[in-house]
Amino acid sequence: MKAKIYEATALLSTKALEENFRRLSEAAGLDAKSVFALVKANAYGHGASEVAERLYRIGARRFAVARLCEAREIREVVADSEILILAPTSAELTPSLLEGDFTQSVNSLAYANELAKRVPSGSRLKIAIAVDTGMGRLGFPAVFSDPTEEILAVAENDRLHATSIYTHLPDADVEGGLAEESVGIFRRQLNRLSERGLSLPSHFANSASILLFGKEAQPLIRPGLSLYGYNPAPHLTEPRLLPVMRLLAPVLQIREFTPGETVGYCRTYRIDAPTRVALLGIGYADGFLRTCSGATVTINGAPCRIIGRISMDLTSVAIPDGLSVAVGDAAVIFGDNQEQLLSLSEHAKTIPNELLAGITSRVKRLWV
Repeated sequence: MKAKIYEATALLSTKALEENFRRLSEAAGLDAKSVFALVKANAYGHGASEVAERLYRIGARRFAVARLCEAREIREVVADSEILILAPTSAELTPSLLEGDFTQSVNSLAYANELAKRVPSGSRLKIAIAVDTGMGRLGFPAVFSDPTEEILAVAENDRLHATSIYTHLPDADVEGGLAEESVGIFRRQLNRLSERGLSLPSHFANSASILLFGKEAQPLIRPGLSLYGYNPAPHLTEPRLLPVMRLLAPVLQIREFTPGETVGYCRTYRIDAPTRVALLGIGYADGFLRTCSGATVTINGAPCRIIGRISMDLTSVAIPDGLSVAVGDAAVIFGDNQEQLLSLSEHAKTIPNELLAGITSRVKRLWV
C-alpha cells in the first residue's frame, strides 16, 4: 500500500549526497579534505546542518557559507572543520569571527585592515584572499590591475592568517565561455605572489569548473549545485550525479470540472472539456514559484500539467484520462531524475539553484 502524505515534503537522500561528494572529489583527483562543500543558503534548500553533518562523517573538513549566521549553524555540528565565509562580515563582528574560529574572505586591503584593528594582540584571524578575475564582484581586481602589493600587505599583517586564495569564475557553465582566460589571470597572479614569497592553497573550481577542468581544478574545489545532484550545464560531462532532494506535494482534493469553468486567480485557465483536477498542497509560500505555472509534475508515474496560476498554498493540475489518483497520493514536483528540475527551471526562466534554495522552512524535510 502506498504511503499517503498530507503536506509538502522533501525526501532527502543521504546516499545520493555522499555519492555526489565522492564522485566530484574523484573527478578532480582529490581526497575529501580538499573539498569546500558549499552549504550556504541552507545547503541550497536541503538543510545546512544536516548536510554538513553527513558530509563530515565521510571525511569532509572544509565548508563554505555566505554569512556569519550560516557559519554559526555549521559550527554547531562540525567542531574541527574550516568554515569559510564568502561575503564580507562587518568588522564590528570580528570577535564573533575569532570566537567561532571562522575563515573570513577578504576582498580589499582596507577591509583587511578594518578586521585586523579589532583582533587582540597575540591573536590572528583566519582569512581567505578573494581575487576578481572577471566576475566583477568581490575580490582584489586582477583583470586590468595588479593587486600583488595589496595582497602581500594583507598576508604580512601579523593579526591575520591567510589560509587560502581563491577566485570565482563567471562563465565556466557557458559553452565557449572565457573560463580558461579567467583561470589564466588567476594563475598569473599566483605566480607573481609566489615570486614574492607568498604561496597559498588556491581554489577556483565551482561545480561547472570541476566538470570542465577535472584534475586541473586542483588543489582545492568548491562544489555547490553539483553536490546536490545537478549538472550546471548540459555540455559538461558529469560523473553520474544523483538528485538529493525529491520534492513531493500531497493531493488534497479531486474534482470533476465541466467546460466553461475556470481555475485559479484571475480565471486565467478555462476548462474546455470534462476534466478531473487534482488540488496539490504546495504553492509559492513553499518555494514553488508562480512562474512554474503551466509546467508539468508527475503523479503515479504520469505527467500532469499545472493549470491556472500557482497560488500561495495550492496548485491545480489536470489529471490525464485513465490515471488513478486518490487524495493523499504524492505528486512529484522534481527529484526522480535531473531532467525534472532542469525542465521546471527552464519553464520558469530561472536556474535549478534558485528553485532549490527557495524551498521554504514550512516544507517538511525527511532524510532517508
